[in-house]
Amino acid sequence: MTRRSIILSAALAALTIPCALSAQAAVPHYSDAYPVGALIDNPATKAVLDARIPGFSNGPQIPQMRGMALKDVEAAPTSGISMATRKLINDDLAAIPVGAPLLLPAKP
Repeated sequence: MTRRSIILSAALAALTIPCALSAQAAVPHYSDAYPVGALIDNPATKAVLDARIPGFSNGPQIPQMRGMALKDVEAAPTSGISMATRKLINDDLAAIPVGAPLLLPAKP
């Protein structure tokens, strides 16, 4: 290996490391922009919804809301979700990466 190829290899490696780090930092997280149905179907995000709004996932309006983003549901006057509650939910959802393993029930 020549000195020039060693320098070129080192320079290429130096360029690759920041790209790999930025790809790791760009992991998407859940938010109130996700459809209610998707949030309810994931046990981790469903737990967030039910913790902030007890019984939300079993509400009678869920079939109509499944395709709506949570932020759009909050905007409806009859939703019963305040802007403050939606913000708390959004903050909690932001801690859950999309594609994270689903929470499974513990085996007895």
